[in-house]
Amino acid sequence: MRNFKKFLALVMATLMILSAAVITTGAADSKADYTEAAQHLVALKIMKGDEKGNLMLENGVTRYQAALFFAQTLSGETRVEVWNAEKTSTVFKDVTAYGTAIDYVQGAGIVAGRGNGVFGPDDAITYQDMLVMAVRALGYETADMKYPYGYILAAKKLNLTDNVEKVDFKAALTRGETSQIIWDMLNTKVAVVDPLSDKILYPDDTGLTDALIGKDGKKIPRKTLLEQSGYASGKIDSMIVDFKAADKNNEFDVVTLEGGLEINAADLGITAKTPKISYMGLPVSLLIDCATEDFEGKYNVDPAESKAKVVYADYETYTTVENLGKAGNIRVDSKALTLNGAKFSLDKYVFDLKLFDTDKSFADAWSSATSAENNEFLKNFHYDAKKGYDVDGANTYGKVAYRVIEDGYTDTTVTPNKTYDVVELLYTPYVLGQYKVFNTKDATTSKNADFAAYSANYGETYKLFGSNATITDKTASVSRKNGEAAKAVTVEGETVKSGDFVYYAYNDADNILTVALNCGNFQTGRLTSVASNGETVKISGTTYKMAAAVKPEDIKKDYIGKLEVGKDNVKFLAIDGKIVKMSPISKDSTTGDGYDYAIISTDAETVASVLDLTEDQYNAALKAGVYVADKGVAVAVLDKTTGEWEVGYISGVASDYNATKEVFNVTTDVASMASFKDMGLTLDPAKEKAFTDAKAILDTQDHIVAVVSEKDGAMVVADKMQGGSKIVASGRGENGLTLTSAAKVTSYIYEISLDDDAAIMAADKKQRKTYTDTTRFIAIGGDTGVVATRVGAYSPLGDSNKFIGTAATFYAASSDLFVFVLDKSDKDNLETWSGKSATTTANYFMVMPNTTYDIEENADGKFVLVVKDLFDLKTLKTAADQTIEYTDANLKLLANAAGTILKRDAKNVFAAVGDYTKLGTTLDIYKALVAGIKTSMNLCDGKKNHGGKDGNAICFDHLVMNGEFVGFDGTENANATYLKAKVITLDLTDIDTADYDYSAAYLAGVKYTEAIGKKYDYAAETDKGDLAFPINGDVVEDITAETEGVLNQMMVDFRNATVTIPSVDDDSVVETVNVYYFGAKTEASGVATTIVFRVITK
Repeated sequence: MRNFKKFLALVMATLMILSAAVITTGAADSKADYTEAAQHLVALKIMKGDEKGNLMLENGVTRYQAALFFAQTLSGETRVEVWNAEKTSTVFKDVTAYGTAIDYVQGAGIVAGRGNGVFGPDDAITYQDMLVMAVRALGYETADMKYPYGYILAAKKLNLTDNVEKVDFKAALTRGETSQIIWDMLNTKVAVVDPLSDKILYPDDTGLTDALIGKDGKKIPRKTLLEQSGYASGKIDSMIVDFKAADKNNEFDVVTLEGGLEINAADLGITAKTPKISYMGLPVSLLIDCATEDFEGKYNVDPAESKAKVVYADYETYTTVENLGKAGNIRVDSKALTLNGAKFSLDKYVFDLKLFDTDKSFADAWSSATSAENNEFLKNFHYDAKKGYDVDGANTYGKVAYRVIEDGYTDTTVTPNKTYDVVELLYTPYVLGQYKVFNTKDATTSKNADFAAYSANYGETYKLFGSNATITDKTASVSRKNGEAAKAVTVEGETVKSGDFVYYAYNDADNILTVALNCGNFQTGRLTSVASNGETVKISGTTYKMAAAVKPEDIKKDYIGKLEVGKDNVKFLAIDGKIVKMSPISKDSTTGDGYDYAIISTDAETVASVLDLTEDQYNAALKAGVYVADKGVAVAVLDKTTGEWEVGYISGVASDYNATKEVFNVTTDVASMASFKDMGLTLDPAKEKAFTDAKAILDTQDHIVAVVSEKDGAMVVADKMQGGSKIVASGRGENGLTLTSAAKVTSYIYEISLDDDAAIMAADKKQRKTYTDTTRFIAIGGDTGVVATRVGAYSPLGDSNKFIGTAATFYAASSDLFVFVLDKSDKDNLETWSGKSATTTANYFMVMPNTTYDIEENADGKFVLVVKDLFDLKTLKTAADQTIEYTDANLKLLANAAGTILKRDAKNVFAAVGDYTKLGTTLDIYKALVAGIKTSMNLCDGKKNHGGKDGNAICFDHLVMNGEFVGFDGTENANATYLKAKVITLDLTDIDTADYDYSAAYLAGVKYTEAIGKKYDYAAETDKGDLAFPINGDVVEDITAETEGVLNQMMVDFRNATVTIPSVDDDSVVETVNVYYFGAKTEASGVATTIVFRVITK
């Protein structure tokens, strides 16, 4: 499917100008990424892209293409026609194209050919021959240099092989590898000869001339090939000290260099979204197309006014070293600073430590550390060879990015003056804190939103990122000033969820939270002993060190003395094997009792759906009844927050539980056993029984399993009952669940704990629970296996909101989540309650302009049709290939035009059910997306009563969208006040979005007027006075308010008008389309849940 945002196609690297002879190498390293190098060459116009901007970096390069490359690179002349002025060569008899280029590089001594007047223009260029050409181009060839290894050694010394992940020098090169070598060559200093020794000096060499007279600053001048070839006439070395985004007064984003020179940010590859931490206060070299002294007078930030330009901006390369805890990657002692093994002696180097956003002379930049900050760094990483990090209270978590500046500092206080190399260190300390997300009212929108916060004191208080304003669970609302950053913080690094303790760095300038190490949340366990010196404790059989020694008598009193059978008595946080925080669990608390639980399914339709397979494809792939993947057995796992099934993996099923030691003695690897059986091999009887029992646990009808452990995205699970006792906490509700919509309280539910139900119910530990309009309810039929879920209290089965069924077992009962398994249930009632159809198992697809099919022979020797690029109206993305019978009827079916809807039933039989207009009459497709959808939103049918039995739909003419309010009856007294919409765009045209600008679409027959501008917030006027009608957004957009170019009142009101889309290159060339809207909705609990299909046709 197309993305409807306007994409300016990058003109990327193709190494061949003619389309002839694509060389297949088969030797590219799939891990290497040469895109950046190719983009640099495109910017210099050395490379030209194809008409679609494709890189095709895996394709090969011929010898004539390599010669053309070097001719352009060495001369600075990039016009292709110049190098093909003479197609034949005056030197080589087999050259029929680009003779000018080949003769040029031959005359420059770069190529010699294969002998006997043969060049081999269409042969593949090899790695070793490319290196030979590069060494010659840079001037490092000597008379005694042997082919090929003398050249290879020289190339290695010039670092031309460092960024190419290839080891076979005789192998053919890809375009990506070639672009990397060319770019590295351009940035390498050209060879110079030392006048005194008459020897060629490599870039890092110091010759006799430099050694004897270079101290006076008269070293032999060196230039890179980039400078020598004339791509740049001058160079400016500076530092970026400010950034100003474009606004109504300034058309361009602008950066300011040290000294005040302003540069168009785009010339430096910087946008408003570029993190400031990546460039502010850091050095940059500008290669320019005029003399350095003339640049400021000629340059203008407006490209149309500028008489000089930045050819290329070069940033310094830093080496990053991270140290987490005891790793020892960053060390300081009395003699040296050691970074990942690289030692920098304290008497030979000067160190410049910098931190981000510390120097207030200009905000948000790297600047030199204060004396106190230098001392803090030295304290944190002081390292003893025997003891390791040895300073109490030191923070050994952080990272350093460093570079070495040759002769960067001269000490003028001594005679003679002494020059040192400088090690510049960009230091980012990591701090320990708890990450937590609060969902509360956003004062700017009056709607709930997620706000990210941190705690530096183990959860005692929380502060919002960005503003440091305090927030609690009782905070009623968050203002724009306090919450704007916390609402939009970007999280990078390790995955984190609310409640986790992490070592992190927060960059408020860019609003980026970098998680270096996720230490998890508090754990619970049974603290059973403490060392006499208070330095270690034993919890659940594991001995932990204490970060700070404790008093043994306090531990015995507060923990061990209150230990109860089968219950945890301590909550603790352990990092690097040390407990940094712990507290007792009160006697009445059940938090942490037993194991967590998961809701899983091995139902074929459900698992096939999350794996993006058809049911037939899923069943065909089963091994001994399970789907085996790399991480274990693939199952569907219900996300208890969203109520959506997701793919999950089971690495093992635990059994033989020892309640005293609280351990499982056996773990069955179901996936490995299934693979073994699938090969026709037989398990011994004990293993066969273990496999059968484990599989039965995965297939449990009530879907609840205990989660024993989780690692690398896979779970070890177990039966929730072990030896007749619960290991997953649960409680009972004798009458199912009854919800009173007025008071918003439930019927009585007994305490959720590990005690047996009889003990709990005898103790009369029951209470009513509260719920809200956002509470997630998950109901499972223990006898039917049906899983039903919804948000908020609603039941079409009766006014009492009583859940139809008998007594239930509850695994969660809070204002956020209820999870319960009914002893007896009605399948249809469950599915109706959740808003799902109890009967439909069909799926729907739409034929798209790019839909094709192949005829293939299957394993049974029968011909089948493999249909590609259908759009799945359930998953809302391009469908997996669909395989159907090869019949005349199916061939005719696939001949339908784009926009045809195909229905696939449970037997994999396809049928056409109409075109895209069917979306205006069916609810099945909408219910597959949102279970609670109730009503179609057809176009007005002329009837006045669209809410009653005379009209089956609220029409689009009655859709009201005005920011804070949304409703469907045309008045502000509508039930719904909050929009939750999903807009799906289906482009049934064959218009190429690279050639036509959808974001610049307009209504040619509608002129913009002042009245229209006042009526619609998003109304805009084109240059010709027409009403702009942009078509923006991804294929699937989730919106909660009017959104420009996606869905707003103006687009709805003008939905029947013809839309004009101009060409990217010439706005007089246009395509005209119609844009149709089809939708469905439901209104409940103040929320208008809406699905809209936007269909574009010619």
